[in-house]
Amino acid sequence: MNKLRIAVLLALLMGLLVVGSAFAQVIAVDYDDTASDQYIPQVADEPSSLIMNGDFNSWSVGSEWIAETGVDCANDSGNSPDYWCVWGQGKAGWEDAHLAKTDLALGPAEDKGDSWGMGIFIRHQGNGSGSYYAGAWQPLAVETAGYYFINISETIWWNVDRYTTYYNSVAWYAITDSDDPMEDMGAWKELDPYKVQCPNDWEYCNYAGRDETVWVDPGQYLHLIVAHKFPVFNASSVFLLDDVSLVAADDNAETNANLEDPNGFYDWYWDDVADYDDEHSDKCHWADEDCVNVTSDIHRWGVCLEWSGSSCVSVSDVITWDQEAPR
Repeated sequence: MNKLRIAVLLALLMGLLVVGSAFAQVIAVDYDDTASDQYIPQVADEPSSLIMNGDFNSWSVGSEWIAETGVDCANDSGNSPDYWCVWGQGKAGWEDAHLAKTDLALGPAEDKGDSWGMGIFIRHQGNGSGSYYAGAWQPLAVETAGYYFINISETIWWNVDRYTTYYNSVAWYAITDSDDPMEDMGAWKELDPYKVQCPNDWEYCNYAGRDETVWVDPGQYLHLIVAHKFPVFNASSVFLLDDVSLVAADDNAETNANLEDPNGFYDWYWDDVADYDDEHSDKCHWADEDCVNVTSDIHRWGVCLEWSGSSCVSVSDVITWDQEAPR
C-alpha cells in the first residue's frame, strides 16, 4: 500500500513537472540597434482601442500590473511589456526565448524619440525536435459581444549564418476562450503570407501585418504567437510585433473608416506626396487590386509601390537593424 501511494505521488509530481516546464521563462534583453525608416506609429495610438499597451511603449521590471489586474501570469523574467504575459516553451535542444524591448524610433540615436516594439528571438540548439513556440497574451477588456476591428503589425528576419526552410519562421494572432493558445490552435491566423522571411544580412525588412473585422465575446483573450515550425539545425529568427489595436466595428462608413477597405494582409508604405502633411504611413492591402508589386509571396522584401515619371513617390516602410548585434 505504501509503495502504491509513493508511486501515485511520484506520478503526480512528474505530471506537475511536465506541466510546469511546458511554458518556461523568457530571457529579457534590449535591442538598440533597430530603427524604423519612414514609419510613424498611428494604429495603436487610437484612444478607443481595447488593447492595453498595444504600442509596447510601457515596460517595467517588476510587472506591477500583474498584481494590479489580478491576472495569473508567472512572468518574472525582468524588463517586460506591461499588460502582456510573455511566455516561451521549455524544450530540450532549444534556447529559451529572448524577450526584447526593441527600439523603433525614427532617425539616428541622438535624435530618437520613444517608440518601442516587442521582439522575440528563437534559436534551435542542435538537438531540439519538433516545433518551438513563444508568445504573449492579455485578457480583452470587451464588455459587449460583437464585431471588432483588429490590427497587428510585424516584421521577421532570420540568421543567414544558418539555414532555414519554407514556412519555418511564422507568426500568428488568435482570440480564444483561454489564456493557453494551445487549447484552440484552430483559431490561429497568420500575420503574413510569406514563405521565407527577410535574411538578417539585408539589415532591413518591410513592415507589414494583418487587419480584419472579428467577432469577440466577453472574457476572451488575445494571443500573439511566434514559432520555428521545424527543428532546422541551429536556425534562429527575430520576430518583431507592434501596433496592436482592437476597436469596435460597425456598418456605418462615416464612423468606421475601415468598412470599405480591403482588409487582410497589408504592407505599410509611405507616399511622399499624400503623406507629407499628415506624417502618417498608409496600408497597402494585398486584396486591393490597385496595390501592385508590393512584395513577392515567396521571399519577403520591400519595393517601390508607385512611380511618377522616373521618380519613386511611394516606398515600403522598413525596419532596420545591425546584423552583428547580439540577440
